[in-house]
Parts: sequence; C-alpha cells; structure tokens
Amino acid sequence: MAQIWQNIHEGVFKHLENLEEIVLNLQSKICNSNQLQAAQKSTHQLAGTVATFGFEAASHIAKAIEILLQNQPILINIDSLLL
Repeated sequence: MAQIWQNIHEGVFKHLENLEEIVLNLQSKICNSNQLQAAQKSTHQLAGTVATFGFEAASHIAKAIEILLQNQPILINIDSLLL
C-alpha cells in the first residue's frame, strides 16, 4: 500500500494545487465554468483517492468542497467577454 501511495501522492498534491488556484480565482471573481468544472472533478477525485488510503477526514473535507463548488454560481471575467 505504501508503494502505491508513493506512486500517486504527486497526483494528490496536483489536485490540491488546482483547488488552491480555483479558490484564488473565485476570490478574485475571475472563474469561468471550465475552471469550476475542473475544480469539481479534482475535488471528486481527491476525495476518492484519499479515502482509499484511509484519510477519512481529508475525504470528507474534499467532498464538502465539491458540494460547495457545485453550488457556486458561475462567475465570468467580464474582460473575457469583450472582443
């Protein structure tokens, strides 16, 4: 099990980096629907992966973040709409 964790822990940290980026974008109100969907996918995958390795608290937190992201209104950077 330890060897498997060694093989996938980098992916777990990549999911965390993606989540950090989306949180910053949400705070700046420059998040688009693609970013939001990517963040939802990352949290879903993160929740499952960490649960597999017994990190139940981390899994519950990731699931809660996923739910919050699902209920997040889509924010679009107004500059991206200007042609």
